[in-house]
Amino acid sequence: MALLSPTVVPTGSTGTKTHKPQTFLIVDDSAVIRRRLISMLSEIPGVQLVGEAAGAVEGAELIRNEHPDVVILDIRMPDRSGIGRLEDIKHDPERPTIIILTNYPYSAYQKRCMELGASHFFDKSSEFTELETVVRELAQVGG
Repeated sequence: MALLSPTVVPTGSTGTKTHKPQTFLIVDDSAVIRRRLISMLSEIPGVQLVGEAAGAVEGAELIRNEHPDVVILDIRMPDRSGIGRLEDIKHDPERPTIIILTNYPYSAYQKRCMELGASHFFDKSSEFTELETVVRELAQVGG
């Protein structure tokens, strides 16, 4: 896992201001997808990866311990569904922004995820560019 340092953002002629990076956690059972996401996140200024998990149970522990700003979450994992994890996160007062990234982009799944508080829902096979755009926007807003 690669960690990134804070980005320095100019504030005009009076100096610079340290911009707190947005912290991200990846929860996906596919090692290939995790590597692809890590590569993408490492290229985006203002993003700090705080962890990755291959399952929902491990992901829940990392969410509790790391308090990420954003979680990229898969729906189907062997130990528990991402939808089940969303149900748990929904009631967390410090709930992170949730981005669903799935191979199952069915409208019923999308509707349920949005009802449970997901902010974004992307198809792994066709919407990686849109995901990157959203991550860049979140990184600019952060801190």
